[in-house]
Amino acid sequence: MLDEAQARATVTAHVADEAKATGRDLVVLDRCDRLPLGFAFYYQTRAFAETGDRNKMLIGNGPLFVDARDGALFPLGSNLAFVQHFYAAYERAFSAAPPPAAERAGLVKAEFGRFREAIRARRRVR
Repeated sequence: MLDEAQARATVTAHVADEAKATGRDLVVLDRCDRLPLGFAFYYQTRAFAETGDRNKMLIGNGPLFVDARDGALFPLGSNLAFVQHFYAAYERAFSAAPPPAAERAGLVKAEFGRFREAIRARRRVR
């Protein structure tokens, strides 16, 4: 079982890899949401984190969820409704012993697809 510091280290390594791949100077923010099955961390550009200048911030990035039981990391989108839906669905589906991380990643992607289709269907009805 990972504690917050270990989960943060997992996220910090992931964000460092993303920074290297994109050439952006990214940092993990202090904010951490403690959830029943893990932690959600947020990241941003160093320039925004240090200055608060909205012209320097990333847009479209969401939290990174780390399952405390095995350290599996799942990047989420920036749609707050989906993030809340994800947490509830993840807890419902994986509160027992979780399947391998790769299998969960596929299920997370499928859940996002179902959520996106539900949003599209609502828009078509209007």
